[in-house]
Amino acid sequence: MPNPFKSKPGSKKLNDPVSQCPLNKAEIRIEVYGIDPRGQEPRRPIAGVDVDVNGATATKAAKTPANGQWRYQPLTPGPYTVTAGFPSDLDERYDITNVAAQVKTPAAGGSETAVFLVPWTWVEFIVKDTALQTLANIDWKLARQPMAGGVFTKYDSGITVADGKVYRKEVRTGTHEFTVKDLTMPQWSATEAVIGEEIVLSARTDGFEAGDVGSFEILDAYNVVTILEILGGKVKSTGGFLQLEAKWKPKESSFTNLKQSRIMFRASAGKAVTYSGEVPLLKNEVLKFEDQKGHAMDRQFDLYFSGGTHRAITTVSGKADVQVPWGETLLWAKFPGLTVAQVKVEAGANTGAIVV
Repeated sequence: MPNPFKSKPGSKKLNDPVSQCPLNKAEIRIEVYGIDPRGQEPRRPIAGVDVDVNGATATKAAKTPANGQWRYQPLTPGPYTVTAGFPSDLDERYDITNVAAQVKTPAAGGSETAVFLVPWTWVEFIVKDTALQTLANIDWKLARQPMAGGVFTKYDSGITVADGKVYRKEVRTGTHEFTVKDLTMPQWSATEAVIGEEIVLSARTDGFEAGDVGSFEILDAYNVVTILEILGGKVKSTGGFLQLEAKWKPKESSFTNLKQSRIMFRASAGKAVTYSGEVPLLKNEVLKFEDQKGHAMDRQFDLYFSGGTHRAITTVSGKADVQVPWGETLLWAKFPGLTVAQVKVEAGANTGAIVV
């Protein structure tokens, strides 16, 4: 049977089906593991580490496989220097500050093992409410800015568990940004919503990305369980900020059962929800002012509605455009300078319409 060690000595993977080392030869094993600096998780093998053994027998450098282990044999007994080098992609994931060369002196027929235990770099965040209670089921996103600077790039996302913790091991060094998915600063693009006129609904987003979708529910401000209309929204970059947006043109048909003029919206995306403030819902109407003979008249006067709204009106050629609060009724009209007046108020064809 030919001698299996007649060829040049070199490196062998652990567990390769090779013959045992001859009695007059030696063996060095190398094992490289990542360890939890908190001491809470078992060690993990590190693949791709450059390992090398230098001594009486010439050897070749190698890289650790998936199990993090490698061996060199047959070697001439004696002292050997064992090194472990971390390429840049691994250097960013492990703290190699204390990784130093080791000297091993295997005897004839013996084996020695050089074990490198390298702490992995890690991040941990805990999501709590203002009462410092941990929060579960919260959407989150992790992003990283390289050591050299630059933009933050998302590399992970998920949902918090019962303890509210988000823990990631073997992360790359750099600045890590943790964001819970949230909606804030809900606002209307105008102070009033008018039937038939476009208005923009928005809410600032945290943790979301451009293109993510959500919704806006138009609500009765006095009974928020009543949903009047639902709009689809999308996260967009506006003014340097990401926000959930939707354009809306109110339709009369959506408010058939609304008995007053105040509305609001509920913005939702993922598990995040926020409520806007109230705005009045108005309808444009043309008001006509005529004398008893039907002649158009120009006049300044004031209209007062049941919800407390007041409108100062000036007719031109007997007409004026009026924004009537939805669902409100006209309580009285005030005509400065007139001591006696007969006023006829007629209901228009649509809700809120008036003729004086």
